[in-house]
Amino acid sequence: MSLYPSCTSPAFTATAPNLPPHMDARSKRKCSEFFGEDVLPFNMGKGSSRKLWAYLAGVGVTGNKRASWPAAGLPTEDVIEIPRSSTPVQHTVSVTWSPLVKSSTRKLADIMGESCPLDLCVRDIEEGGLEVMLESRLPLIYFLSHLLAEHTAESLFFTHDMKSFAQSSFATTASLLHHSQDVFSTYLDSASLLEINVSQSTRRIVATNIRHRKGIAAFDPAIVQVKKLLEQAWTRFKESRTWTMMKADLGHSRIITNESEYKAKATLYSVLAKQYNPATVVEDPARVVLVRKKTKEVVASLGIELDMTL
Repeated sequence: MSLYPSCTSPAFTATAPNLPPHMDARSKRKCSEFFGEDVLPFNMGKGSSRKLWAYLAGVGVTGNKRASWPAAGLPTEDVIEIPRSSTPVQHTVSVTWSPLVKSSTRKLADIMGESCPLDLCVRDIEEGGLEVMLESRLPLIYFLSHLLAEHTAESLFFTHDMKSFAQSSFATTASLLHHSQDVFSTYLDSASLLEINVSQSTRRIVATNIRHRKGIAAFDPAIVQVKKLLEQAWTRFKESRTWTMMKADLGHSRIITNESEYKAKATLYSVLAKQYNPATVVEDPARVVLVRKKTKEVVASLGIELDMTL
């Protein structure tokens, strides 16, 4: 249970003793978003950054770039048996915020340092749509879980690999060609285990572009079609039970806790256990293994480790 009054409680909307009386309701709510649904545990105004670090030090958080973030209590009831670690998860990924990310999140990152496990909140995603979802961390795990459940995750895997492709450098034209051919065989070949649903004309154009050494630009026609597929999946996701679960689990917090990470991973583990378990799924076992491998890669790119074997 929260130690501070909710944004919707009378203590927040009426008096809010720890926020300046002249601050309007919208500003108060924006301040509260820094700590999810809770009001900031100190008075805003002069010396706010100092007060923030004083508060964080009191709960075991150091005020430097190597901050050690306290663990949240884990849920007491497990729906399924999933791997758990007795030590807090270390977030080593360095997040680079895109222009889609709100200034409030970037400001929070500036205040708390690179080691603070920050994320986009549900409200950001509701306002920004799919593009913002793809920039998130824990919410993206829920979206991936939904795609896995409806057997359309290859669209997200392809998008992830295209992003990695764009960030890669190649020493020779031959290595670039080899990588392009690998991507084509993984997603666009008719015999691929992760074949994406694009037209035959698109496949021919991409194949021609690869032969002409166009690099990542060779895949532009496929990227356009896959984005449309993700938009359709996004619409279905917002009407799904997983969307409702995500909103309940994450709320409006922009800080990743052990508890919120545990809940997101539990949702993903549940889908994998039911539909992508090598021990129980006898049809197309090679695809099951590849899906689990790609899932682990996507989640690892978010700075989150999955405790599972392939």
